[in-house]
Amino acid sequence: RPVVADGPCALATTAPLGRVALRGDEHWSTSAGTFFCNEAYYRTLAAARGRRGARGAFVPVAFVHLPNETTRAVDSYLPRLADGVHAL
Repeated sequence: RPVVADGPCALATTAPLGRVALRGDEHWSTSAGTFFCNEAYYRTLAAARGRRGARGAFVPVAFVHLPNETTRAVDSYLPRLADGVHAL
């Protein structure tokens, strides 16, 4: 079922993902999940489509899933996340 009644079933990212070089086991996904993450991402994308940046482009919105902290400490991802943000 759609996140927003009468809204599209899916919204594409507004971020230029081609600017971010993937490393190792990183990969792009076409889904933010099926519950809270999906709804949060969808609603953020919908809000971003109503706003334009200084140059007239959509505000870039991307969603990042991190593994459970029992797999790897969240702090260890921070430098890589910063790289991605700077690339966008």
